Amino acid sequence: MSASWSEQFYKLGDDLKEAARTSVKTVLKSRAERFFNELKAKTPRDTGGLAESLAIKELKPTKRHKSRIGYEVGFYGYDKHGKAYQIIANALNAGYIANNFKIIKTASYRFIATAHEALVGIDPEITEEWHKQLERISKHGD
Repeated sequence: MSASWSEQFYKLGDDLKEAARTSVKTVLKSRAERFFNELKAKTPRDTGGLAESLAIKELKPTKRHKSRIGYEVGFYGYDKHGKAYQIIANALNAGYIANNFKIIKTASYRFIATAHEALVGIDPEITEEWHKQLERISKHGD
């Protein structure tokens, strides 16, 4: 086995790992942005600063999760009364418990649940992107 062959073999492993990461990251970013835009469009506007509190954040690798890939979409911050915007959003989406312990349903909104549908069926899209990355590697390797 020649040194150049073994170097190419080990480089291929790195290339495949990068292709897998790129495939997942590309699709997750696209879907997270789609989810964010859908959620932004459906967030009730008459709720103070709720719509403005919506943000998208890329998850960063940590010591424990070195290969973490992903995005977090949420309502960040607090209203003027100190209530977390994410709690307000969840209550508007699914209902809340009133002071008398009765469940108050707010089914007319369901804006988070409907925007969440943008994330369904992600696996075939990742597979398609994976094949594109493999084609790129095979063309680059020749």
